[in-house]
Amino acid sequence: MIYAKDRLTGNITRYLGETSLRIGEVAVETESPEPKHFAAGCYTIDSSGRWFEIVNGRATRLDAKETADLEAQTVKNRQDVFNSEINEIKSGYSEEEVQSWFKQEAEAVSWLADNSTTTVLCDAVLAVTGGDKAEFMANVVRKANLYAVAYGAALGRKRL
Repeated sequence: MIYAKDRLTGNITRYLGETSLRIGEVAVETESPEPKHFAAGCYTIDSSGRWFEIVNGRATRLDAKETADLEAQTVKNRQDVFNSEINEIKSGYSEEEVQSWFKQEAEAVSWLADNSTTTVLCDAVLAVTGGDKAEFMANVVRKANLYAVAYGAALGRKRL
């Protein structure tokens, strides 16, 4: 795995692309921490999990504290990006409504499997909004599936 830290933004990212890539002024190369491949301010990790910083064209191995700090920053950056993506998905909805999504989905799935199932929350929504119950329940499941796909993709990116 190769990680790079952008000197300008401080962002630490896992590199997944071609042999070399420029991130701001930072260049990274796969697997080898040889100095000729890196610009100042770049961090890399070799296949043994050792972190190196490139300073004055030389790869210098980081000590345990520096490594722990860099890894903690990497985790924080991933979490921040994940939170931002999830907040974007939920934008336009109150937290209270978001908290009802799993109950709505459970009721919709149960009702679509057996339309004699009690659906207190969905029935209350339909009592106010009107509409066809079968269409409403199918729409709840469709939206729940779209949310699951978007959430899963964000979670997968976080875990890279």
